[in-house]
Amino acid sequence: MDIGNPKKDYEYRSKHSADKESIFHSMRSSSYFLSIIIVIIIMIVSSLSSGQANNYSKFSWNKNSIKITDPTGSIYMLDYSDIISTDLKEISDYGTMVSGGQTKNSRYGIWSNKSFSNYHIYADKSINTNIVLLTTKGYVLINNESIDVTKQLFSYINSMLSSKQ
Repeated sequence: MDIGNPKKDYEYRSKHSADKESIFHSMRSSSYFLSIIIVIIIMIVSSLSSGQANNYSKFSWNKNSIKITDPTGSIYMLDYSDIISTDLKEISDYGTMVSGGQTKNSRYGIWSNKSFSNYHIYADKSINTNIVLLTTKGYVLINNESIDVTKQLFSYINSMLSSKQ
């Protein structure tokens, strides 16, 4: 490059300016592509981890009801006013599934057996201790995480019921 030669200086700047634009455009395309790849990876990882997290039914409570969300995201609401009686029982025969489903870890939906006829269940398969709720709509069997947690849930439900009387 000749210093002081405006024509050569302009050609040099024009050439390098075009190179910079080309590099900038290339980098912008690459970063856009990289962003798409990152988003796809995040979506795959989150769907895998949420699939593992959703193998169990989830319970939440308020002052009037129990909300049960099964592994598919379906919600079953149980008002305390609909509960006639509660019991804690060991269940060995769950019968057959009528609707709903089961995962490696849980049973949910409507099932049928000789003891309860058609009933709702939201239970961990590794635990045979269940809370048996006789409701105005039929039986509901639930358990959660462990025998101890199930017993705590049983006590909580009974305390909520006694406070409603």
